[in-house]
Amino acid sequence: MILINPKTNLIIDSIKRLGSSTSQYRQVLPGLTYLSPPPQKKISPQELTEEKLIQFFLENNSEKSISQGLLELVTGIGPQTSKELVIRAGINPDTGIEFLGQYEYSKLWQQITWLNNLIINNDYQPTLVKNKENPIAFAPFFLEQFTGLNQISFPTMSELVEFFIGKKEESNLFKQKSLALEKVIDRELERCQKKLVLQLNKIAEGKQGEKYKIWGELLTANLYQLKQSNKAIVPNFYSENQELIEIPMDENLTPNENAQNYFKKYNKTKIGVEKAKEQSKFTQEEITYLETIKSSLERAESLSELQEIRWELEEAGYIKSKPEKNKSRDKNSTPTPSPHSFYINGFKVLVGKNNKQNDYLTLKIAKNNDLWLHVKDIPGSHVVIKNPENKDIPEKVLKTAAMLAAYFSKGRFSSQVPVDYTLKKNVRKPKGAKPGMVIYDNQKTLFVTCEEKYIEEIIQGSDL
Repeated sequence: MILINPKTNLIIDSIKRLGSSTSQYRQVLPGLTYLSPPPQKKISPQELTEEKLIQFFLENNSEKSISQGLLELVTGIGPQTSKELVIRAGINPDTGIEFLGQYEYSKLWQQITWLNNLIINNDYQPTLVKNKENPIAFAPFFLEQFTGLNQISFPTMSELVEFFIGKKEESNLFKQKSLALEKVIDRELERCQKKLVLQLNKIAEGKQGEKYKIWGELLTANLYQLKQSNKAIVPNFYSENQELIEIPMDENLTPNENAQNYFKKYNKTKIGVEKAKEQSKFTQEEITYLETIKSSLERAESLSELQEIRWELEEAGYIKSKPEKNKSRDKNSTPTPSPHSFYINGFKVLVGKNNKQNDYLTLKIAKNNDLWLHVKDIPGSHVVIKNPENKDIPEKVLKTAAMLAAYFSKGRFSSQVPVDYTLKKNVRKPKGAKPGMVIYDNQKTLFVTCEEKYIEEIIQGSDL
């Protein structure tokens, strides 16, 4: 879109500016004279004849495909329409122009005529193509190149385009917000992993501390024969062979003072190791927690789920909240997360897809006699089989619930995923534990390989 002064034909501004590095033919910059785009030397569908079509293809009998040839010849059509015309003519769109014969020209011309009549008569059938739930293409007619995918009709092209663009904008916004959250989580994971390395190195230094203790004891045991020096050579009574060992000393200190210094170093190292062990435990727990959030982010399918993850990151202190947008929100006003529900052979199965949903499902919705499932030692969803009447749960229901647990986890694409299951009354949340973190006992383990097609059919038929 370019804004031009009609009196001077000078460019006022444009949505996209083009400098000489982008286009040698014309520059689109404020203050320059407007120049029309270069002529494409194409023919409109209404002016095209079968003879012109054949002549063009014969004169351009190169390595180009038929669909590429049509794209260069006919104005007003794009790659999708060009490919569609060739497919409707019963020809492979990747076939080279040199392989066309009179029969193929005739079939191709029939389809161009069909397109012409559709335009002249306004005989449109606005059609949207969806791959699962994602809109991937649209046209004013049914697209045979996407046979097998779901194609939905719309009353008007305007409604179709508005819906398609709206979904694209929503998809782009989803990707933008998801990438922003992923960046935060990756940053925090990197911070924790660096901290854990330092803590583990500190623990490894504990071996050096044991050496200080031994040196101090050996010096103490031999004080009667040691003199002030820069080293002491004494028998190592901790060794079976009692070999002599050389211990560095500060020659400005007495042997006893050197021994006491080594004991102080040992105690300092010991305290440091104990603190590092305690800190490394918390750091590892934080890494596990962040990995559960990242796993939830990978499974998120809507902006509302991204918002729940953002709120969790805000409450954990990883992201600063936005007061101007969240003035009315506090912990008590945060919307209650709703786990997803499925019905399998009469049993209701609930799945939490992030830590907030997992907590709400396990601690608020699930009752003591409900069956609780979770993949073993892998970040993933809490799954609950509701069983208010305390019935025997059929094997098929149990296996399907286990596959749902595997599907909504990092083990989704693995085989023989271990899934623990136990009664909900055996599941507890430790005091101060982070969202989604629970402990459980009296569990059994079921190994499942997720049948993705089967699970996706269940999801399609659920209230997702």
